[in-house]
This record gives sequence, structure tokens and C-alpha cells, in this order.
Amino acid sequence: MFLLLITSYKYLMKNDKTKEIIYIGDVGKPNTALSIHAQNMARLFGNLGYHTTFICDDYEGMNKISDETDLFNYCYTSKFITIPKISTIEWLIDELTGWKYRKILKEKIKNKKPEFILMYGYAGESWMVKYCHKRRIPFLVERVDWFEKSDRTGFIERELIQRQVDKTILKIDKYVDGVISISKFFKEYYYKMKVPTIFVPPIFEFGNSDILEKYERSSMLHLVYAGSIGGNKDYILPILQAVKHINLKKIHIHMDLIGVTLEQLENVTGEVCWQKYGIDIHGRVSNSIAKKIIQRADFSFLLRENKQYAKAGFSTKFAESMCLGVPVICTKVGGADSVITHMYDGICLDNNDILTIEKTLIILMNKSSEEIIEMKNNAYITASRVFNIDSYTQEMSGFLNKLKELYE
Repeated sequence: MFLLLITSYKYLMKNDKTKEIIYIGDVGKPNTALSIHAQNMARLFGNLGYHTTFICDDYEGMNKISDETDLFNYCYTSKFITIPKISTIEWLIDELTGWKYRKILKEKIKNKKPEFILMYGYAGESWMVKYCHKRRIPFLVERVDWFEKSDRTGFIERELIQRQVDKTILKIDKYVDGVISISKFFKEYYYKMKVPTIFVPPIFEFGNSDILEKYERSSMLHLVYAGSIGGNKDYILPILQAVKHINLKKIHIHMDLIGVTLEQLENVTGEVCWQKYGIDIHGRVSNSIAKKIIQRADFSFLLRENKQYAKAGFSTKFAESMCLGVPVICTKVGGADSVITHMYDGICLDNNDILTIEKTLIILMNKSSEEIIEMKNNAYITASRVFNIDSYTQEMSGFLNKLKELYE
């Protein structure tokens, strides 16, 4: 009898947590920043008793996430055209219309009405807003970036994709029920638009950490960069030139580059022998190895332009670095840098000039081990507050409950 009561209790508890959120977007490729972000959002929703179903894109030859947990599971679209040159047409149609998402969403809603629909991206939003409102399902979007036309490359990206993005943010988003904003820029934008919004930067799980206990200060300043030099976001050349100039006669600074290959650096800089300037190039490595390399550093860096994309987005690399107890040297543009205090838990640069960077690095070179360790500790404390999943549980609960009331 006792065993039966226990079993019944577990069954009721399990079914008490069957509230469903459908999360739509290109978040299904394993071990990417997008998939990690989406799973952490699902963990936040899990704190509130929601299960998340991801509806995401499928690509030819892509490894899929097959694991299902109590918190989330994946549902992939189908790919019909496998010929590379023609498959671009299928991708473009889907980007502009979201027609594959529509089919799966209809099936899911038919089987079980979710509490919320959350969309990461822009594909087919206009249709989905109307579809969900007709069925009295709150429809939310997550906004994580906003490039300008000049940031895009190629006709399709500039004239089709960017035009759709601008139209969605400027016009269609005013009809959604709520927005999860990754930046304070977006939060202020949607507040002015009178659309309910909540600020949630990149978030991670925190536990008892011995991160700082593993750190050992070396005899020289130790920098790290993790990312890529492609695309239109990060600047790497100014800091490379600054380190090279400081290290011309003697190595005063050691720097690790993760995710960047020697061939890429050669193509961009025309130079191969970076190691003689104290710069080690690791190329692409696993996430676990990357974390170990980052943890050894005194500072990481993130240089960006004073443009809309830098304000509207929020670098995951920035957040991850601080979560590892590594303060970030970043450009002061009103984006991610807004969460740190200069020379306390990070460094804010007025600009990306080589001379500005050199002066900053020389100041840091003269810091004592105690001062560096204090900054690293401050960075981790700030991260445990700003980027902690648990920090947003209560506010997210209130936010979602207010949206539910609109349809009750």
C-alpha cells in the first residue's frame, strides 16, 4: 500500500510538471552557442514547472540531439533537397516563410495545447502570431541580435534576410504578447513600443565552484581569445598588433587564441610566425579543452564597433569568460560592457585603437598577483549574479503569469 502511494505521488508530481512550452528556432545542432543557450533557457523554464519542446531545423549530414530529458526534447524539420546548389532555395524559402515550422507546430498543438509558444528568430512570425492568437495561446519571441544592412554580405543576406529582420522587429513584433530581450538595448526598445519584455542575458547553471582555486598566476600577463575572425562581429587585429609591439624585444604577454587557425591569421595578417611574439594558436578544440585554456588566463578580450549589433546583442563568450572567473577587456559600446565596472570586474576600452590597447595592457602588466586575483574573483561574483539561471526564476515566473492572464 505504501509503495502504491509513493508511486501515485511520483506520477502526480511528474504530471504536475507537464506544462508545455514550444520553442521554435535554429537551435538543434549539438554543442553550439545556440543549442547551449536554448537548453539553458529550458532549464530556466524547468524551474517553473515547464517542459520545453524544441522545433528546429534539420540540415544534411547534421548530428541531431536525440537525448530527451524531463526538461526538454527535440523535434526536427525535414530536408527535401540534398543537392547543394539547389538546397539554398529550400533554405531561403524556409527562412522567409517558416513553412516547415508551421507543419510541425500545427501537429503539436493538435495533440496538446501548450501554455506558450516562444520563437527564436524571424521565419514565419507574422503567420504564427495570428495562428496562436486565434487559438488563445500566448506568443513570445526572443530577441538576441539586430544587424544593420551594412553588416551583411551578399545580395540574399542584405536585400532579403535583413529586410525581413527589420520588418519583423519594427512592425510585426508590436503584435506579440511578450519579448525575452538578451540586452538592455532591446528591453528599452520594446518598453517604448509598449510590448511586455524581460531582460535575460546569456545564462548558465552555477554550483559550488573551485574555479579560482585552480588558477595560478604566471610571471607574465596572460590573455585569451575564444571565437573566430570571420563574420562581422569581433575585432582581433588591434590586440594582436598591440601584443606584438609590446613583445618585440622580450615576451611580456602570453596570449592563447582558440577557434582561430594559423591559416586564417595568415590570410588576414599576411604573417605566420606569431608564436615568436608570445601568441599560441590552438585552432578549433572541444568545449571542455577551451574552458581549461580560458581558466588559465588573467583576462579575455572582446573588441567591437560602436554599432547597433554590439548594443542589441550580448556576447555569449563574454558571459562564459566571466563565469570562469576571467575578466573581459572589452570596448565600451553600451552592450555587454554595461554589466561590468571598469578595473573592478572587467576592463572597458574607450576605443579599439592600438595605442589605447597598449596603454591598458601595460597597466595590467604592472598589476600585482593579488590585484589580478581580486579582479578575477569580482568577475566570478558578478557572473554568478548576472548570468545565473536562478537569478531570473522569480522574475520570469511573474512575467509569464501576467501573459497567461491575458487569455484567461
